[in-house]
Amino acid sequence: RYAEGTLRLRICSVGTARCAHSPRPVTLHVVTSIDTAAPTCRWNWPNAITAGRLLLLIPFFACLVWVHDGGAWARQSSLALLVLMAATDVLDGYLARRLHQTTALGRLLDPLADKLLTLGSLFVLALDPLSQPGFEVPNWVPTIALSKDLLTVGGVAWIKWKTGRNVARPRILGKACTALQLLLIGLVLIAPDVVGAIPAMEGI
Repeated sequence: RYAEGTLRLRICSVGTARCAHSPRPVTLHVVTSIDTAAPTCRWNWPNAITAGRLLLLIPFFACLVWVHDGGAWARQSSLALLVLMAATDVLDGYLARRLHQTTALGRLLDPLADKLLTLGSLFVLALDPLSQPGFEVPNWVPTIALSKDLLTVGGVAWIKWKTGRNVARPRILGKACTALQLLLIGLVLIAPDVVGAIPAMEGI
């Protein structure tokens, strides 16, 4: 999200007039300045929803680390919280655009919440002591995800240092990558229920 700035309009009109004491025309410049200050409130509904998503990470990971030993309740609770956080991710972005409440704070918190959720989940589900038996995430998946994010951050920082331009912008490709990671996490969490239901479906 981007911080709203201040819009300044300068309307300049040029005309000519003749002075009674001088035969030469005098050029007149009339400048009108209009300053319109955009809202700079940092704390709004989109940011509050994003902050709530950050707080939901605490019970989410508390359930996720118990998936290995806690049984179905821990896995299903993690899945429910994952779906809730994914929904709030869509909601806060929609409200920020709809209500024109994009801020620098939201631009920081939103990707932070996404990265903590996706990378943290992938690493937990890839660890042998914490992952689901038979449904472990391969170790190369979180490694590639982390490498991609490090390369992205490094590239943005290098361009900022070289040119002074901030090229950190939300991209469709980045959003699609986050969506795929969330889908993978959700499939891993729901997979035992699907596999367990197949024999029951075959007996019908």
